[in-house]
Amino acid sequence: AMHSFAIGGSHPSSTELMAVRDAGKLSASPPRLASSTRPRPSRRASLPRASSSATTDSRGRSGTRGSTPSSSQGLPRDSTRLMPTTHRPSNLKVGGPGGAAPIKKRCPDFFAAPAPKTRAALRRALSAQTKEGRASRRMKYLDERPDRPRFEGQSLLEQEAVGPDTAKDYSQRVNEVKGFALEKSFPLGNPAEKDATLVAFANMIFANGDDVSEATKYMAAFMDANPDCYQMGSKALPRTRRTLQGHNKLAPGMTIAWELVALMALTMCTVCAAGVRSALAALAMFVTYCRPGETLKLLQEDLVEPRAAKGHYAVNLHPLTRFEMSKVSLSDETIMLDSQEVPWLGEMLVALKTHQPDQKLFNMQYDQLKKDWDQALKAVGLARNWAVLYQLRHAGPSHDMLRRFRSREEAKARGRWASDSSMRRYEAHARVAQEFDKLPDKVKTEAIQATKRLKSAIMKGLRNLDAFRHQGQRRDNRAQDGLP
Repeated sequence: AMHSFAIGGSHPSSTELMAVRDAGKLSASPPRLASSTRPRPSRRASLPRASSSATTDSRGRSGTRGSTPSSSQGLPRDSTRLMPTTHRPSNLKVGGPGGAAPIKKRCPDFFAAPAPKTRAALRRALSAQTKEGRASRRMKYLDERPDRPRFEGQSLLEQEAVGPDTAKDYSQRVNEVKGFALEKSFPLGNPAEKDATLVAFANMIFANGDDVSEATKYMAAFMDANPDCYQMGSKALPRTRRTLQGHNKLAPGMTIAWELVALMALTMCTVCAAGVRSALAALAMFVTYCRPGETLKLLQEDLVEPRAAKGHYAVNLHPLTRFEMSKVSLSDETIMLDSQEVPWLGEMLVALKTHQPDQKLFNMQYDQLKKDWDQALKAVGLARNWAVLYQLRHAGPSHDMLRRFRSREEAKARGRWASDSSMRRYEAHARVAQEFDKLPDKVKTEAIQATKRLKSAIMKGLRNLDAFRHQGQRRDNRAQDGLP
């Protein structure tokens, strides 16, 4: 059966393969056929050499599709490992009479490695020392990568200009704009018509009570899907840009006072299951001026302990060793945890470590963090859209400059803003008091008290989390020992 497969005959059935396997070795072997294919990689040198006409396997590599054993060796007992994955029975096992693990466990190198899940992993997979090596890896990536254009004719590198999560968000926003245009019978032909449609959509966003940042995201998504807008550069969508300026003047982006941040963290510790993780993540965003995604991507090894007795803890963002880069293509950005409001933050973050440097520090997804944040808003008595997590990046520099903890230049460097205009857009220390005064009197009183109770609540939450860990470990140990 294997011989007929090697020379291009019909594929052997599972019954034939089992019969060949039980026979052990063939009494005689057919002569080898000349092969014109390149040799197999060295990591598979232990497999019997194949000889047949060149084909392409399920992993897209040139090679042979059969195996002909030499007369001295005969057919190996696990010869079915040479079958293409498309013809191998899924439940076929090899080995002795007692049975063995499936082929996938016995021969893991036969199966293709999973695709990289992060941008950093993709950079690592595409890197090589030589130009030829990089070209080979890039060509393989081009062949295997699924095409997901956001508009007709979009090239691969244009698709890779934004991350996968951003691309998904952009597609949803563009579909909303198109649905709005279809419902209102607005044309989307030339740039002027697109501009007029976006102006109407931006006015609807303002009427719905959304922040100006939401309108800005819709504009960015629409421009990404319409390359003809890019040809005009800064003159693209002039009416839409003017509309966003008016939105910002009537309803400037809100910031959050430190007292409300403390109340939110305290509430998450008390009303959310294992909410101490969410509380510490929110405090880390406030102290470091980090985005939510940057904070949740931190690994345990990224929290650097102080070397001096009176030194400060620090976090290392986007380590170059993991091929990570920030939004502005920077790596190894160190931020000290030297906040005067929560000087104990570094010590509390250390308690989240589990002696696994390559694991996430906060060990949670954004959806869970947002769920805890919304639950805390509801428990405090505020509307769901009163404050969002991203505003913590605004609140940190605004508070530090209001209290004169940092200068404008220090806050700009800490927030990693490249220009003064970007800094002014995020920092709004003059509005901190105004936003706090808008809170109900009961919430303001609780927020002021929360700044004094926060540390003890965090410590209590960490003790409960530690007890939960030990309970889970004991449960796992008893399960391994076969105990109830």
